[in-house]
Order: sequence, then structure tokens, then C-alpha cells
Amino acid sequence: MQFGLNLEAQSFQNMVNSFRGAERQAPNCLQMALRFSRLMELAEQEGRHQASMSGEDRLRAIIADFHECPGLANNNHLNEDKIKAINNLISGSCPDTSLLIQLGFKNNFL
Repeated sequence: MQFGLNLEAQSFQNMVNSFRGAERQAPNCLQMALRFSRLMELAEQEGRHQASMSGEDRLRAIIADFHECPGLANNNHLNEDKIKAINNLISGSCPDTSLLIQLGFKNNFL
């Protein structure tokens, strides 16, 4: 357990732990899309993303930060197909649908 991590670092560390502990069942695209979407919102609120950045650029910036997370093995880096799938899930869902997905996911899988 690590203390003093901000929300983004906690989120990244949780995903790293998921990859480590579940080599046969790593986080799926929906799980990662929900987490990355929330991190994109936080980065926007904190002003870390420029207003001129597209949604895909923001996602790629978050994923680049995730890839730099200590403890993440290179073979667990997200490939282009997964990044595109995550981007499609995020950009193809309206806020109401995203909320329903989050609520349904939490109620059924947590």
C-alpha cells in the first residue's frame, strides 16, 4: 500500500496491480475506458490539458502517463487496437450512457 498518491497515481497503481495479479484476466477495455474517462475529466478540471486538444489527444496523454507508471511491465502497455477501442467507448457514449455503464458496472462487478 502506498500513501500520499494523488487520484491519478492511485488509479494507475490499481490498474498496474490488476495487470500483475491477473495475467490471465487483465482489465478489459470497458474497465479501462471508465477509468481513463474519469482521469481525463480530472485532468481537464485541473487545467493539465489544453483546450485545443481533441478527445483522442487527451486520452493518449493519459495513456502515456499510465505507460510511465512505475511497475507496469512493457508487455502490459496498451497496443493501438486497445487504444482505439477505449477511445471509441469514451467518444461514442453520451454522458448519460456513461453514467449508466458506470452504475451497472459497479452494481454487477464490484
